[in-house]
Amino acid sequence: MSARRIVTQGGGNNLYKVSEYDNWYYVYEAGRGFFSTGTLDIGKTRSFKDALDIIRAYTGKEIKEISEW
Repeated sequence: MSARRIVTQGGGNNLYKVSEYDNWYYVYEAGRGFFSTGTLDIGKTRSFKDALDIIRAYTGKEIKEISEW
């Protein structure tokens, strides 16, 4: 897995990116900034499941969709 696009339910900024590098999963809030191209680093973990849990804890919302970035 190189990168996954995660969309959460509800309104507001609901786009997140999970990238894998060297057995670490990096979690970013995507679509930030004036042109919606920026990201905010919100955590890293050793498993994809934990990366999804980070997003759930950060947003308080459930995952709606997971796809390739």
